[in-house]
Amino acid sequence: LPQPSYTFTTLCALRDRYPDCHFSLIVGSDCWEEFRRWRNSDRIISEFGIIVYPRPGVDLIPPPIEGVTMVKDAPMVEISSTFIRHAIERGDNVAFFLPPEVDEYIMHHRIY
Repeated sequence: LPQPSYTFTTLCALRDRYPDCHFSLIVGSDCWEEFRRWRNSDRIISEFGIIVYPRPGVDLIPPPIEGVTMVKDAPMVEISSTFIRHAIERGDNVAFFLPPEVDEYIMHHRIY
């Protein structure tokens, strides 16, 4: 998508391209704390739904918001998308953290 590529725009493009699929956004609870500042955050919730995954050190009270699912009992992982993006920018090998197809796509298209 043309830059800047906002999450809502990406989700809409995915919905248009794959009309038989339902897409939801998964974010870490650390990201959820700032989610309301995202462009079209209300529309992301209402049109796609959002799943909030627990992150170490972030205790959140589940909000009573329709379209928001808080994952409670799940293994906590000490890795984030930010970590992976920064590792790629540094030229580090991230193949261990990603499915092979995703790693190949990122490298082929020179994302990040």
